Amino acid sequence: FERIPKSMDVQSYRRGSAQARYQHLAPGRELPPVHAKRIKATDYDQLATQEVSESLGHSRRRRSTILNHYLLK
Repeated sequence: FERIPKSMDVQSYRRGSAQARYQHLAPGRELPPVHAKRIKATDYDQLATQEVSESLGHSRRRRSTILNHYLLK
């Protein structure tokens, strides 16, 4: 692309890719529940979440960014 079209929803592509990667890294695990007021550590695979976070260029310590913006159902 010379430019990214304004109509292209890049964030939705990143989200879809992050969810697919998480499910590949954590087979048999559901995506974390969106309806939960607070996500517990047992609601998600921590290693898979860390790997997805790093692959998207986010800090290992900022799992909340990945969980809240990319992985919730």
